[in-house]
Amino acid sequence: RQQSQCIRELFLFLSKVQRGIERNFYLFSQFLSLPTPDFRTIRQWFLKLGLFELQTQKEQRDDWLFIIDTTFGHSPKQCLLILGIPYQKWLQKLQSDGAQLQYHDVQVLSLNVLESTKGTILASILHDLTSIVGQPLQIISDHGPDLIKGIKLHRKEHPDIISTYDFTHQVALWFKEKASQDTRFRNFLAECSSIPSKINRTNLSFLMAPRAKSASRYHNVDIFINWALKLFNYWSKQDFSLLDPVPSRGRKKFLSQFHSLLRYEPELDTYSGILFVYNGSQTTLNSKWFTSQIRYRLA
Repeated sequence: RQQSQCIRELFLFLSKVQRGIERNFYLFSQFLSLPTPDFRTIRQWFLKLGLFELQTQKEQRDDWLFIIDTTFGHSPKQCLLILGIPYQKWLQKLQSDGAQLQYHDVQVLSLNVLESTKGTILASILHDLTSIVGQPLQIISDHGPDLIKGIKLHRKEHPDIISTYDFTHQVALWFKEKASQDTRFRNFLAECSSIPSKINRTNLSFLMAPRAKSASRYHNVDIFINWALKLFNYWSKQDFSLLDPVPSRGRKKFLSQFHSLLRYEPELDTYSGILFVYNGSQTTLNSKWFTSQIRYRLA
């Protein structure tokens, strides 16, 4: 039990893959009395855990919030995922810590691998799902063409359901549109994305920028901006002792990789200001607008 719990923690919170987990256990075994599982065994455990989650009977309620999205892999097929959280549970979380939803807050209500995600197919899946778990209060999606069509078809039979545009995706598209017109901002994101490959496995790696897939770069602007603020703060202290005992050499090492990024320091106030407005809007939307819509629906 202790072993399986440790594996879950490594996978969920450190994003370790199966071979990486096996290697971690090998290192742990030098200090702890823990056997080292083979990566194939670890894979089987995760597959069984996922199958258990999918087959677990879900509670039938009338206050579900659905979160719907599709993912693309290396095949022509697509995966349609529907997550759910009861409104009362979401409200309790909002009132207790106000934090964003985490994976452990939601349940996997439906998982389908499809040849096509046409709206009629999604509407059929929603119909079958709601006959099992109940009608949702709200459906949240990124308003992809197929998703929004399927949701509209389902809402024809159930007009009281609230359909909501995923705010994070909406803002990311807005950022993308603005960035395409702002060369400096576009270059700033490109610089942030390129840095990990330059300093990985060097003594500069503790300053490494977060990684982001190019397809979702604009969903991660807050991560990049916050990272850049920390980097400029490190630069302002002029303490490079972690890079080299000789201050001048440490400074030179820092500038060799981050000199081009320092050019964006004047604009960072503007970027962080945009981020402040974004975070404030998201908080207001989560705590008031969503709640008021659902309260009106429940009244």
